[in-house]
Amino acid sequence: MSDSPFKVFSIVNLGPIDRMLSYNDSLFLVDNMGIPMSSIDITEYSSSDSPFKSEYFIAMLLVRGEMELSVNMFDYQLGPGDVVVALPGSLGMLNKVSCDAEIVMLAFSDDKYFEQMQPEYSVSFQKYFNESAVMHLSAKSVDYFLRAYNLIRDDVSDPDFQFKDEAIFGHMQVLISHACQWFYSYSRSASKQEEEVSRSGSIYMQFVKLVTQHHSKERSVAFYAENLHLSPKYMSQVIFKMSGKYPLEIIRDFVIFEAKALLRSRRYTVNQVADLLNFSNASFFGKYFRQAVGCTPRQYMLDLRD
Repeated sequence: MSDSPFKVFSIVNLGPIDRMLSYNDSLFLVDNMGIPMSSIDITEYSSSDSPFKSEYFIAMLLVRGEMELSVNMFDYQLGPGDVVVALPGSLGMLNKVSCDAEIVMLAFSDDKYFEQMQPEYSVSFQKYFNESAVMHLSAKSVDYFLRAYNLIRDDVSDPDFQFKDEAIFGHMQVLISHACQWFYSYSRSASKQEEEVSRSGSIYMQFVKLVTQHHSKERSVAFYAENLHLSPKYMSQVIFKMSGKYPLEIIRDFVIFEAKALLRSRRYTVNQVADLLNFSNASFFGKYFRQAVGCTPRQYMLDLRD
């Protein structure tokens, strides 16, 4: 696990520690089934200054209750049966969770579980979840997800089971096969109910994906326009039309989101944060931060201590 300033398992940490299992530091299972959310202190994870960055592939099922969260600057309202899928590198933040919420989550870093997936489905799968982090499951699919989760959990927690690698790999292969079917059925249903995504919408989604990947190194509109094979002027018009914000504003939101997490971690000086975010010097970073937040990075750090 890397030394990230983000709370990598911001959502995972909602669960009591005895409901979290890990296997070889590459597969994590957590839930709070039967445990009221009201008994869990989530204040640390429900602040606008508490983002998390996923180093893993995360699939979280909301079994009961309601939840509001943001993934890559998009806001989602979740109800029972909704699955949130966060790809590695995704930025997220928990905004609100109801007291009766029950969640089940799998997180893993090993790509071997996807090796048997047909390439065309793998591409479509990643493309969809880069554009929308949420998919709704039927009651039958929710039941299967829970049964598969419990099978994996039983094997991971059994100290005498000698064939965990083989069993867990098999369970994950079956679960991912069903996930592909859920995705296939859901995406077909969605395409029937909605109009085909417009060119403007496609450009906007591609832009957000690029910003998610490159904001810590690239802040120029020209960089993103070049990667989209568009002129900066045309791209800016499209992005504003789709979001009500200009590209520089969206880039700034991502940069400030990460800057706050780096400062909040207290692992870095302001100079180091400026370097990590590819600013030429701390003074330039300070001006950039103050224009967006209303205070200097140092003042922001001091305020966190109060």
